[in-house]
Amino acid sequence: MNRRRPRIARHGFTVMETLIAVGLLLALGGVIFGFLLDMLRTRDAVLEHTAQRRAASVFVEQLESDLFTAMVGSDALGSGIAGNESRLELLTSSVAAGRAASPGTQREAFSELIRAEYRFNETRHQLEVRRSVVDRRPRSVLPNDASRNARNSGDGNGQRWETLEARLYRIEFRYHDGREWRTSFDALDAGRFPHAVEVAIWFQPWPDRDWNDPDDFEDWDDPDAEGNDAPERLTFDPTGTFDEFEFAMREDRDQTARDPPRPDVHRVIVLPDAIVDSDSGEEGPR
Repeated sequence: MNRRRPRIARHGFTVMETLIAVGLLLALGGVIFGFLLDMLRTRDAVLEHTAQRRAASVFVEQLESDLFTAMVGSDALGSGIAGNESRLELLTSSVAAGRAASPGTQREAFSELIRAEYRFNETRHQLEVRRSVVDRRPRSVLPNDASRNARNSGDGNGQRWETLEARLYRIEFRYHDGREWRTSFDALDAGRFPHAVEVAIWFQPWPDRDWNDPDDFEDWDDPDAEGNDAPERLTFDPTGTFDEFEFAMREDRDQTARDPPRPDVHRVIVLPDAIVDSDSGEEGPR
């Protein structure tokens, strides 16, 4: 007697079930891939911000140290503090107090005269630094002005520019002369130190930088016959609509064009040896 074994019905995936499974796998893979990309972007942003903070801190601390030991300069050596909005050049020399008090080491207490140069490369968005030893021997062969220009425009005694690795969007210097902030200063021309040096650093591009150009605004009133701005004509259009978003964005553009954003790093370095003019009534920056 033959006994037949019961057949087990084996059902495979239908086409619809296969498509659903593939869709779920693709959706899950997309979510995981998006999460990984977002995590990598966050990691890169954190590392970049950390590098920017570290570079800005090192730069500001070194600049403050150089300013505290700077000198006014001379016709032979050049200006001790000379700079504009994007570049600053200093002559600095410190004294080791411990060695100065020890007998027989007074000469070793005086360090070499260093020319420190800081400049911001707007094309590469990086800060470049160069430090070189200055020859204290005067150049008697050249006239005073020529000698001074040769010192200030020297090649750093062959020293190359060193670049901070962190990318910075913008660095600006300003100088307080006892009355107001200026975009340039020369200690040798002024015969004294600036009261303070301000450094502002931005890590990221300014929002809507193109709005800062006054030429971009095309809604100026037409001038009248005398060249003055004509009064704006009041009109009423019953068919028009009021766009609240456009009105708010226009106010934001006006504010952006007037004021730059707050810098990420802002330091005002007050020089302790600055001379206060007795007739100006000013006490320097506060």
